[in-house]
Amino acid sequence: MRPYIEKISHRWLTKHFINIGKSYDVFAGWHYHSEFELVVCYDPHGVLNSTAMVGDRCYNQCHNSLVLYGPGVPHMVTSSAVCEPHMEVSSHIFWFAPEWIEQLLDLEPSLSPVRQVLSEASRGIQFSKQCAERVSSLMRNTINLSTAKQFSVIVEILMTLAEDNYRKPLTSSSYSYCLQEASSQQQDKVKRVLRYIEKHYAEPIRVADLCKELHMSESSVYRLFERHLLESFADHLKHYRIGKACERLINTNQPISYIAENTGFNNQSNFNRQFKQNKKMTPSAFRNLYRHQLSK
Repeated sequence: MRPYIEKISHRWLTKHFINIGKSYDVFAGWHYHSEFELVVCYDPHGVLNSTAMVGDRCYNQCHNSLVLYGPGVPHMVTSSAVCEPHMEVSSHIFWFAPEWIEQLLDLEPSLSPVRQVLSEASRGIQFSKQCAERVSSLMRNTINLSTAKQFSVIVEILMTLAEDNYRKPLTSSSYSYCLQEASSQQQDKVKRVLRYIEKHYAEPIRVADLCKELHMSESSVYRLFERHLLESFADHLKHYRIGKACERLINTNQPISYIAENTGFNNQSNFNRQFKQNKKMTPSAFRNLYRHQLSK
């Protein structure tokens, strides 16, 4: 299913969706933005039933869940809540354009730690509860502030994200790799290795194959992955294959055994084991869950 683009058309923008004492159902369809999108949920009473899908990953939104989607990362959300009169459920969202944040980082070198977070956002990022609690408090307090005062809080939020050492990626593979601070030669090599994996992922791939393709030593290839793709060669290949398998599970009726064979796994048992380890569910459960959400 191809996502649609949702345009924000602001350099940066905050919005607050607050529900007090009312039950509701909300569906935000399969879409993406040209901007970064930071979302934090507030549900202290635990009445929210919300499933979010990001790329090839499903997760439950709950109180103080905090995620960042990079430009081009597809996502959708289905939410419902049954609230008593005194109960509040809210979502607080901050969108910001890549051009705006790059200009800000260029003007203020002390914000340079934020660059790493922006790079990682091409896979989506889920932040720790401690970070989410801090950001939730900051975001909720911007509601009645002037634009100038909101800006100062936004800077604090960005640095809070950068300082979270327990953040983790949401999706199996990147949707728009960011090669920040890489030379043109390095960027070319990364693009070549990505094209090679995209073309040959269904076949056995060894590091020696990439060495031959790039005319590089094994140690250089390993460093290329760790530095610019933020994961090891083995993890990247596994995540890419699982991501392609997820696409087929959602978009085709192909048997799971056929999908396993044609996404580079040597047998279905190995595929099922790695898939469950990565997605916390079996391939068949993933297919059923995703299609159920899309049919709503």
